[in-house]
Amino acid sequence: HAAYCLPPLRSRTQKRRGTYPETVVASGQPVPDLYRWMPALSVGKDGWLLPGAVLLIAACLGSPGVLLALDSRVGRFLGWISFSLYATHIPVIVSAGCLLLVRLHRAGESYAVAAGSAAALSIGLSLVLAIACARFVDQPSLRLAGWFGRKFRSTLDGIRPRGTPGDPVSGERPAKPV
Repeated sequence: HAAYCLPPLRSRTQKRRGTYPETVVASGQPVPDLYRWMPALSVGKDGWLLPGAVLLIAACLGSPGVLLALDSRVGRFLGWISFSLYATHIPVIVSAGCLLLVRLHRAGESYAVAAGSAAALSIGLSLVLAIACARFVDQPSLRLAGWFGRKFRSTLDGIRPRGTPGDPVSGERPAKPV
């Protein structure tokens, strides 16, 4: 994850006296207050995220093998559940995964067995929850958004001046972009 430059928590007394530490990025330079909310793009541990993302996209666009894999049934399935998986995996890991890890480790299992079991549970439960959310939350909300879009478009069609391209009465079609 990106290193965010947020101001440190400080008390009112520290603010008045000016004794709180400055926020610094990986380069060691203080960050002006105006920019503290922005992610820090450094060359440190987290600084390789942006170049890595650019290279990943370039590989996807430039490699027929990668494009074939992404267009497979598995790739389309993962695309279908991707947002739901993104939204649900952290709560599953920090609740069910951590609970199982702690309980197994306290019961005398080795850390490797407890961690492997917690990872397997987290992956399986995250996938099941993501499929359920995609089916019962994402798809209905997309249908509702499509309905609103069609309704809004028909409203706009009704208020266009007659004789303009796109007017349903005149029958003229808007010019296609070149």
